[in-house]
Amino acid sequence: MRPLRPRGPLRPRTLVVGWDGATPQLLFPWVASGELPVLAQLMGASLAGPLCSVRPPMTLPAWSSFLTGVGPGVHGIVDFALREPGSGRLRFLDARDRAVDTVPERLDGMGWRVGTALFPTTWPPRPLSGGQISGFDSPVATTVPRSACSPPDLHDLIQGELGHPLSFAAVSELRKGPRWEEEAAAALLQGIEDKERVCLAMLTRGAPLDFFAVLFGESDTAAHHFWHLCDPTSPRHDPRGARRFGDVLLSVYRRLDQALGALLEAQRWDCVVLASDHGFGPASDRVLHLNAWLAQEGFLRWSGRGTLAAVRHGVARSLPAPLLDAALRRLPGSWIAEVEGRARWSSIDPRGTEVFSDELNYAPSMRLNLQGRDPGGQVSACASERAGLLARLERALLDWRDPIGGQRIVRAVHPRERWMPGPCVDRAADLFLELEEVAGCTWNVLPSRPGDPPVAWLPRGAWRGAKGMGMSGSHRQEGVFVLRTPGTDPGIGALAIEDLLPRWARDAGVDLPPPRPPAEARSAGPEDPAGLADRLRSLGYMQ
Repeated sequence: MRPLRPRGPLRPRTLVVGWDGATPQLLFPWVASGELPVLAQLMGASLAGPLCSVRPPMTLPAWSSFLTGVGPGVHGIVDFALREPGSGRLRFLDARDRAVDTVPERLDGMGWRVGTALFPTTWPPRPLSGGQISGFDSPVATTVPRSACSPPDLHDLIQGELGHPLSFAAVSELRKGPRWEEEAAAALLQGIEDKERVCLAMLTRGAPLDFFAVLFGESDTAAHHFWHLCDPTSPRHDPRGARRFGDVLLSVYRRLDQALGALLEAQRWDCVVLASDHGFGPASDRVLHLNAWLAQEGFLRWSGRGTLAAVRHGVARSLPAPLLDAALRRLPGSWIAEVEGRARWSSIDPRGTEVFSDELNYAPSMRLNLQGRDPGGQVSACASERAGLLARLERALLDWRDPIGGQRIVRAVHPRERWMPGPCVDRAADLFLELEEVAGCTWNVLPSRPGDPPVAWLPRGAWRGAKGMGMSGSHRQEGVFVLRTPGTDPGIGALAIEDLLPRWARDAGVDLPPPRPPAEARSAGPEDPAGLADRLRSLGYMQ
C-alpha cells in the first residue's frame, strides 16, 4: 500500500470505497484473523469502527445520507418509491428527487476533478469533471446503458475495457435452479473484477482525480442470498449446502479486499474512506403479514380483488430475465408504475380502511388512509382525530403477541417525524415499526392476501430466499467505516452515516460548502423507469 502524500495539498486526493451491506459481524473477525490483509493494513492507520445507518436501514436513503451529509428527511430520498399524494400512484425516486446536492457535486463545483461510479440515486448522471456512472436503480437496463454514463463515452470505455456490458446485478438475472448457488457465486466474483477494471480505467483516462468514489454491491447481494449457508445458527441453515457454498461470503470479501488494494495502488491518495450503508444478520423462518393483522384488528378491510398482484408475480417469476427486460423496455414507464401501484394495494378496500401497510420487508411501516391525500381516504386530517387513531393503533401493536411463545412482536412504534425529521418527511410512511427479533433473527414481512394469518411459518421451499418470499440475510443498523486522513488520529470510533464525509472534510482541511438545492430537479410530470420494479423485486427490495 502506498504511503500518504505529505499533508497540506489544496485538494487532498481522496479515494472513497463503498461496500454495500458490509457488516462488523463478519468484517472485524476476518480482519483480525488475517483474511483481509489490505483492509487490515488500512485500518491499522485509520479511525475505524461501527457506522450507524439511517432508520430503518434502507439502501437508497442510507447512501443518499452518506453522499449528502444529511438525513433522509432533509435530502428527500426516503425509500425506493414514493406514494404520490392525491393519486396514490407509485413513483420511483431518482437523483432528481434529491432536495440537496451531494458532496461530490459540491467538490466538483469548487473546481475539483471528481468521479463517481455505481452509487444508487445518481441517475440521471451529473456532468462531473471526472465522470459518473449511475447505480443499479438506473432505468430500463440490467446492464449499464449509455444513459447511465456521463459523459456518454464512458459507456465506450466500459465496453472497450471489458468487452461486454457492465452488469448492475448479475445475480438478480439468474433464475433459481439446481445450480443457482454455483452460478451466483461466480457472478459475484466476476462483478467485482469487472467493476475494479472499470474503476482503474476511469482513474487513468485523463488527469489524476482529486476525489473518486465507487460502490461495490456484491457484499450486500451475497449476504442476502448466502447468509443461511455461512451461519450455522440461522434457522434456515442448510448443512449440505453449507459444505459446498458456506465460504461464498468470505470469498466475496476476499475479492473486495483485492480490489481495494488495486484502487489504493492506482495513484497516490492523501485520504481514504471506506463505508457500508448498513450491516447484516440472519432472517428468521417466521412471517408477518401486517395487512392481515390490520384487518383482524379492524383497521383495514379487504376488497376481494387480489388478482392483479397474482398476475404480476406470475409473469415476473415465469419469464426469463432477458425476455422480461426486453418486454419492459417496450412499455411506458408510467404504465409500469401504475400497474405496480395498483398491484400493491388492489386487494385493500379504501372505503373501509383506516390504516394500511406497504408490507416492505426491509422497512416495516404503516400509512394512515388520510382524507385529501389518499384515494378513498377515511381518516380526518384533524390533529385530535389523527392523534386518537395513532394512540389506538400503537396500543394494539404493542399488545400484539407471537402465538408461539407469547413474545411481543413490536418493540416500538415511531412516527416518521422521529426517524426522518426535515422538510421532506411527508414523503415517508406515517409510522415505522421497530420489531423484536426472533432468537436474534428478523421477521420476514411479506405481502398479505385475504385469509392469510397475521403470523405464519416461512415455507421450507422459500428458505433459500425465493423471489417475493424474503432473503435469508437481512439488514441491520450497524455498518462499518474506515477514515484515513493526515489529520485523523488512528483508533476505534463510532459515527453516523451522514457524518462520515463531513468528518473527512474537517480532518482533511477541506472547506466544504453546506448542502444546497441541486442544479437539476425533477420537472413536472414524473418519468418512471420501466423494469426497475422487477429488478428491485429480484434483489429482495420489493415483493
